[in-house]
Amino acid sequence: MSRIKIVMQETLKNHLKSGTFWAMILLPVVFGVISGLAGYFAAAPEDSHMGIVASEDLKTYFDDDKYKFVNEDELETLVEEKEISSYAKVREENGQIIADFNEADASMIEILKFQEIVNNIQNQLNSKNAGLDQNQAQILAKTPLINQITDEKSENKFIGQAIYFVLIFLMYMVLMSFVNLVLAEIATEKGTKMIEFIFSSVKPGDYFAGKMLGNFIAVFVQIFTYVIFAIIGYFIAKSKGLFDNLDLNFALTSESYAMIAEIVLLFILGIFIFLVIAGMLGSFATKVEDAGKMGTPLILVTVILFFLAINLQKRGDIMLTQVLSYIPLASTFFMPLRLLNGYASLTEGLISIIILIVTIFLVYRFGERVYKRNILNYSTDNWVTRRFKK
Repeated sequence: MSRIKIVMQETLKNHLKSGTFWAMILLPVVFGVISGLAGYFAAAPEDSHMGIVASEDLKTYFDDDKYKFVNEDELETLVEEKEISSYAKVREENGQIIADFNEADASMIEILKFQEIVNNIQNQLNSKNAGLDQNQAQILAKTPLINQITDEKSENKFIGQAIYFVLIFLMYMVLMSFVNLVLAEIATEKGTKMIEFIFSSVKPGDYFAGKMLGNFIAVFVQIFTYVIFAIIGYFIAKSKGLFDNLDLNFALTSESYAMIAEIVLLFILGIFIFLVIAGMLGSFATKVEDAGKMGTPLILVTVILFFLAINLQKRGDIMLTQVLSYIPLASTFFMPLRLLNGYASLTEGLISIIILIVTIFLVYRFGERVYKRNILNYSTDNWVTRRFKK
């Protein structure tokens, strides 16, 4: 056990001292911050105005602080001086409203609002030109009224979908990062024949176990880093008032805590089984360049499961989702979806976890044997060819 612990500590230490490891973790955060800042500064400021050139009878429709009535000859100057974000010249010709609209720096919300006002003007003008009285105009102006009934179940479902998207995206990022990292690490040790010196003092099985545990703890370092940045981002967004219109005060019951525990456990176990398979596949590579080839099937499975989970998220509790929620590897992606949407009970989640734990044990035992057999094998023959030669 002490040797497993030593290998685990060395593996983790090598990750923490590696600039590549931290770049892998921090680059998504940096890109996220840059994208957020770009979106924030690209958005129109709250005090921005749209310049309106219109006759007196049309000005009443633009009775809002967001609109500023200007003369046509001063439009370009006001845009350059940032006093207006955009402008429109609105006029009526033969019963039709014509708007020469220059979007400039207008936001999508401003554009849609302007289009709504212009449509409203045209509708009222049509009613007037058609000679309709007030009652007739009101009848034509009626639109369907849809009352959206929001209960606790629908609110929880919405929150569940949001949480699921965050978890599934985090799972995808972690797997894509560490599967390649484990593959390259094991292939490098084998390709440089460092492993021969290591095995003179450590058993292959102990080394494989320590290697997997070290990488597994490194995964927690990555997740913990993301959690810290997420908390910081939350408080920054809250200080800017971005959550003022959201009701984030919801009570958690004992059943909710149990469901969260099951989802976290599925998440952790899923990462571990992917790492074990990656370590096993890495032992097949005879040189570093082959690591990518060996890991292609696992990467492909990860990508397929990720996009399948995203596409099935709003399809309800269909048969495919039910089946996949019990199949190891896939259950990590699909059982949390069913739990968060209320399609699966805690008992069903527990059954999925038990199946996954049993599978991890079997895969680990098999992966350990494969690792022992292949890590010191430098033959260029593929695995199938070697089996036939035996």
